[in-house]
Amino acid sequence: MDAAIAYGELLESAIDLHRFDLLRALHLPLPADSEAEQTLNAQLSDLLRQDLPMRVQYVHPSSAEPAKDDGPSHGRPPAPLPAPAMPAAPGGAEQGAGAD
Repeated sequence: MDAAIAYGELLESAIDLHRFDLLRALHLPLPADSEAEQTLNAQLSDLLRQDLPMRVQYVHPSSAEPAKDDGPSHGRPPAPLPAPAMPAAPGGAEQGAGAD
């Protein structure tokens, strides 16, 4: 259970750090202020959790203009999340070790 909690905390941190990159990847407009961001996050959560309809206007960058870089990534792709820790196999033996 501790591994699941730690993984959830890492996922939450990754979303916090890259939330504007996520919105751009979803082709959604960036919110103007924190109140608009909270409203948009609530709508997205409802959509993902309960498959509720959400009316949005997508934002597609023009192929003629370069992508605007105003997020924390500074033009670099986001770092991958670390793999979740796997529980030890019963008896202390590693899974797959010596299995031929």
